[in-house]
Amino acid sequence: MSNFQRLIQSLILIIPATLLFYTIIVVFGAPLTTHIPQTLLTALHIALFCAYPLSSSITLNSENMRQLITLEYHADVDVLKCAYWGGIGTIIGAWLGAVPIPLDWDREWQVNNCDASGLTEQKWPITIIVGAYIGHAIGLLLAIMWRGISTKALKPSPNRERIEEDLNVP
Repeated sequence: MSNFQRLIQSLILIIPATLLFYTIIVVFGAPLTTHIPQTLLTALHIALFCAYPLSSSITLNSENMRQLITLEYHADVDVLKCAYWGGIGTIIGAWLGAVPIPLDWDREWQVNNCDASGLTEQKWPITIIVGAYIGHAIGLLLAIMWRGISTKALKPSPNRERIEEDLNVP
């Protein structure tokens, strides 16, 4: 598959991935009838960190999709490992980013004023997006650190050359 075809495939897959993450965010408690643009853009952020790198770097078929969803995917190429663990970190970070939301349950989400204590109030969905960014960075760092640790003990894989040729990796 050429690089251009992978780019088009990735961009097309962003739409269903965004809708899937939007649905998951709403199921986990985001407002259903209000704040739709903010929730949709949050889902797009998560999809860009999770779905885009994976869909542009692997061949999508039913077996790969099953392995990705069930967290059984084992990449032989370092780029795939970084994309995979970056996506896992994004999802975990977004989930952990939702933790501070109930702490301000008595305040409006969209108020930009300061309260009596001088603290600014929380805006939806800043904590989730920040958590996704931090989680993505941590996932990438863990993948890079794991590569550094495992390259000393890792033996060359017979499939590595075939995969690198498929990805056009020099």
